[in-house]
Amino acid sequence: MPTWLNGVRADNDITEFNLTDKGLLLGYGVFDTALIVENRVIYREAHLERLITSCAALSLPVSAFELGKAMDIGNADIALGSVRVTVTAGKGPRGLSLPTEIKPNIIVSKAMITPEIFCPELRLLPSETRRNETSPTARIKTLNYLDAVLAVRHARYKGYDDVLFLNTKDRVACSSMANLFMIREGRLITPPVSEGVLPGIMRATVLRLAAANNIPTEERPILFSELLKADDVFLTNSLRMICQVTQIGDILMPRRFQALLALIITKLYEDMHYTR
Repeated sequence: MPTWLNGVRADNDITEFNLTDKGLLLGYGVFDTALIVENRVIYREAHLERLITSCAALSLPVSAFELGKAMDIGNADIALGSVRVTVTAGKGPRGLSLPTEIKPNIIVSKAMITPEIFCPELRLLPSETRRNETSPTARIKTLNYLDAVLAVRHARYKGYDDVLFLNTKDRVACSSMANLFMIREGRLITPPVSEGVLPGIMRATVLRLAAANNIPTEERPILFSELLKADDVFLTNSLRMICQVTQIGDILMPRRFQALLALIITKLYEDMHYTR
């Protein structure tokens, strides 16, 4: 997997790195991951805009030009893969204090993927860990992913693929790495960002495509009990795209709107070819 630190390619993923970096010590940093198809970052502008917004939220002084350059580096050799751009706060003093002048590090990693990653069927285990909708980090892809890592490890130990997070109000939030939609009587329903979910690129794309194709949508809080009565449930993720949920806990989910789900996937594939 090729990697770069501040524009310089690392040899076998090994490079000099300041061990006082606040991203390493405190998780003070952000990242974004996107799909690459035929040397092109899919929904590049949306990913770039979100990364710029995330950096601004943490007062990381990085320009749009720098981030765009990082996103594009090394893409010429990738037919199907992914790019992750990570921005850390750089070196700083001991403790929680940040340096007076933040000099961020930009880390880029690229990886090849196979088509099998697309549109898997997933079983979700409801997690006892709650998504904190009051935290500003709930809406930013920060480097603090330990809740998700531990929850997914437990879910896979139990034989599931991913977790379902509720928020502190016991309402549906998301999975460890994806936004959630449910279908009720032909209507797409997804929790609003205020419920503690990330403003996902695929989430926004599905909402846009649904509106363009006269598919009713609704952004509102979802009770867990309501989710279990859904006609269909699916997740959205920039690499996996649309993932049908077949089971939540011990409950097998019905598949009553497969034609609608197939239409959304078809429109998504079409849109990916034309949208920058």
